[in-house]
Amino acid sequence: MKDLKNISIIALSLALIVALGLIWKKSEDRTVYVRTAELIDAYQGMIDARNKYASLESELQRSLDSLRLDLKSTYMAFEQTAAGLSELDRNKSIAILENKKMQCDQFEESMYNHLTERDAELTGAVIDQVNFHIKQYGEEHGYDMIIGTTVDGNVLFGTEDLDITDEVLISLNESYEGL
Repeated sequence: MKDLKNISIIALSLALIVALGLIWKKSEDRTVYVRTAELIDAYQGMIDARNKYASLESELQRSLDSLRLDLKSTYMAFEQTAAGLSELDRNKSIAILENKKMQCDQFEESMYNHLTERDAELTGAVIDQVNFHIKQYGEEHGYDMIIGTTVDGNVLFGTEDLDITDEVLISLNESYEGL
């Protein structure tokens, strides 16, 4: 009977130790956060994406400016010669001006649509890279959860020891291979 009592005490003690171990492990669960906007802004991939976008925007703007300049010079030439043109020639010149204006407007609309699409592509690719890296980083460092702060305030408070933004940024930039 004494052996059964000792076995019971040992079994209860082991159960208590296991339970305390699980509670202790649970208390060590690590939830951390990153300052999302700062992380993405400082990420070399985003810097490169913004530079690529700015270069494309500048190139397209130069083309649009060239079309507008051509339209303006055609209009000025028409104004100078309109009085001496026959009605048929004047109508042809007006049709040419209207056509150039329409081409300019279509190009501008196409340009903005292209820039919007390109911005979404570049930003989406960067966000995908960041999210993938954060997932890997969290797994490698044993985090249970990594929360991202936003200007909308989904994390209202976190102690600085839970903020891993700088560590993730260093790791992210070290793994960056370019666009």
